[in-house]
Amino acid sequence: MLAIWLDDGRPFLFTHRRETVGGKLFPLIKFRSMKKDAELVKVALQQQNHADGPQFYMPGDPRSRASAGC
Repeated sequence: MLAIWLDDGRPFLFTHRRETVGGKLFPLIKFRSMKKDAELVKVALQQQNHADGPQFYMPGDPRSRASAGC
């Protein structure tokens, strides 16, 4: 948490909705491992998605803190 706070500030937790195999949505709270604006950037990167369905995957994802040199 200290590293995130020093590098990118709060919040430390990330909340969003995930989808089950049956298509039911549920709220999820997890420790934030990407930049604050990751969901906004994801919309712009959707064309480069290598996965199908609700998943998102792209090699070298720029939303990741690791690929940003953090």
